[in-house]
Amino acid sequence: MDDPRALIQQAEKLVSKGSGGWSLFGGSDEKFWDAARLFKEAAQAYQMKGENILAGKTHERAAEVREKNLKELTDAADSYVNASDAYRKEDPDAAIRCREKAFALIQQSTSENKANRLSRIKENLGQIYEVEKDDKKKAREAYKEAADRIRPERELNANKLLTQYADLAALDEDYYAAIESYDSIIKTMLGNGSMKWSLSTYCFKACICHLATGDMVGTRRALESYQQKDGEFSSQYKYKLIADLCDAIDEHSQDKFTELLFQFDRTSRLEPWMTAILVKVKNSIEAPDDEFA
Repeated sequence: MDDPRALIQQAEKLVSKGSGGWSLFGGSDEKFWDAARLFKEAAQAYQMKGENILAGKTHERAAEVREKNLKELTDAADSYVNASDAYRKEDPDAAIRCREKAFALIQQSTSENKANRLSRIKENLGQIYEVEKDDKKKAREAYKEAADRIRPERELNANKLLTQYADLAALDEDYYAAIESYDSIIKTMLGNGSMKWSLSTYCFKACICHLATGDMVGTRRALESYQQKDGEFSSQYKYKLIADLCDAIDEHSQDKFTELLFQFDRTSRLEPWMTAILVKVKNSIEAPDDEFA
């Protein structure tokens, strides 16, 4: 494997020569192209050695040459994405900074498939915020923008991203924002045979968020609305669970609520975020003499 430091030295010499203008032995652009290639090779060598911070910095150097010297915005964006990937585990803030630079460059570019590229960058930013930074608010904002960039042309992918947004909104107790997004997804599924198979899942997710608002009238109204939109929903155990949970809340019975969840979870495993929200709902059930809050 080539020594990355030696590759960087060669690259910097080429940048210096290229900055001096055209020469008999090749134009400056050729030197910059070679320099960018050597920086990339050096960065990859660092990554092979597990030196990810140095790899990220070297990918950034390749990006600078491609952006400032070659005016190749799309290639520069790709290098910033590579830098972001290198930084991600050890320096997520640097990973975010590089991905944002890539986003800005693609916005300025005349790249084909521009919307898809911007969406992918925002999706990856969402993942970094969610996993490495544990920042649900910024993660969901990134997922939402990623979805908006490709709707309605790529509805299936957009729905996946919007689901990530809505699930995080629900965990953040922004229940009405989550409901609005689930309803938006449901709307795209109506009359679409390839999507209809998962319609009841989104009705169920939305109903859980309705329960969490504490508005039982609104929850029962929503349950009826989803039953009308998806004729099969009312025959499913998910529908019955929500209806029975509403009854348990009206009866101020934490025990009944808990037993219903236990029985459901034995046959149909709840997603972790659903369990977390339903536990909050259960804990909010007051004794009969107290006002439900």
